[in-house]
Amino acid sequence: MKRRGGHSNRRYISYGAAGIFVVALVGVCALVLILQKDRSGVDEAHLVASVNGEPVVYGELLMALKKERAQVFAYYQNRYGAEDGPGFWERSYGGTGEVPAVTAKEAALKKLTRLKVEQGLFRQYGLLADPGYEAFLEEVSRENARRLRETAAGRPIYGPRQVEAGSYYELRQSNLAESLKRKLADDGLLEVTEPEVEGYYSARREEFERKGTVRLLRVALPAAKGKDGERRLEEIALRLEEASGPAELDRLCREEAASGITCGEISLGPDSSRSDAMLQPILLSKGGLLQAGELSSLFEENGDLVILRCLSRENDQAAPLEEVKERIRKVLTDGKYEQYLQREEEAAHLEVDQQALDLAPVP
Repeated sequence: MKRRGGHSNRRYISYGAAGIFVVALVGVCALVLILQKDRSGVDEAHLVASVNGEPVVYGELLMALKKERAQVFAYYQNRYGAEDGPGFWERSYGGTGEVPAVTAKEAALKKLTRLKVEQGLFRQYGLLADPGYEAFLEEVSRENARRLRETAAGRPIYGPRQVEAGSYYELRQSNLAESLKRKLADDGLLEVTEPEVEGYYSARREEFERKGTVRLLRVALPAAKGKDGERRLEEIALRLEEASGPAELDRLCREEAASGITCGEISLGPDSSRSDAMLQPILLSKGGLLQAGELSSLFEENGDLVILRCLSRENDQAAPLEEVKERIRKVLTDGKYEQYLQREEEAAHLEVDQQALDLAPVP
C-alpha cells in the first residue's frame, strides 16, 4: 500500500488480480458516538475518495450505501440472526468481529470504484464531459424541470413526473455503458469473432430451441351442465381416446353437436408463444406438453368444461444460427466488456478520506 506523507486520513489501494481488496476501515467503531451525535456533519460535495483521479463525493457514497443496505442486513440476519434496530450497524458480530457498517462501506466502495472506472472511460471516449457529482445533480435538475414543462403542456413523458437522483444515476450509467461498448468495439477492444459465435451456438443449442407447433382439438360443454356435463365429457373422452384418425374425430364432433358439445382446433406454436402465455394460459398448461393422441384432464375455462386431444406435435428445433447470431454477438460483447472493465478495475488507484468515510451513516 502506498501512502502520501502528511495525509493520515487517506489511503491508497491498488486492486490486484485476486479481486478488489479494501483495507480495514480503522476507527469506525470508535466513532460510533460521533455518528450518533452528527449524522449529517459532512457536506454532500465533500471529497470522500477518488478513483484514478475521478472524485467520489459524500453524496455519491450515501447513494451507494443506500443501495447496499438491504443486502447487508440480509447477510447479517441469515448468518448471525441479527435484527434491525438501534445499534445494529455499529455492533460487532461473530468471532471475526464483522460490523455491518464496515461491510456496507466496503461494498459501496467496491461498487463506486467500478462506476468511477466506467465514468473515467466515458470522459475519455467523449461520452460525458463532466463525471462529477455536482454536474450530475445539475443534470437531474434540468431533467426534472423538463418533465414539469412537458406535463404542464399536456405532453406525455416517459416514466415518473420527477426522477429520483439514485434511479437516474443508475439509468444514466447504464445508457452510457452501452455507448461505451460500441466505442470500444469500434476500437477493436471487444472484438467477437465468427468462430466464437459459432462455438457459443454449438455449446448452447438448447438455449435457442423453438417449440414445435402443437395442434389440439378442444372439446367443450357449458360448465352450467354441472355434474351431468362432467359425466358426459368423460364418456366422450373414451370415444376421443379410441378415435383412430381425423375422420372419426370429425364424425364424433358432428354427432355430439346436438347435445351442446362444441369442437374446435387450436394451434400452439413458436410464433404465438408469448400471446399464448398471456391469452390462453390454461390451454397452454393443459395442452402444451401433450403428445400426439394423448388427452388432457378435464378442466374449466371461460365458462366451459373442456377436454383436449393432441392431434399432432412437431419436434422442437434449434433456431438457425443466422437467426440468433446478433443475439449471441451481444452476449459475447457484454462478456468481453465485463472482462475489460474488470482489468481496468483491478488496476484502479483508490484514495480514501478515512475520517469522512467513518462519519458516513448507512441511510
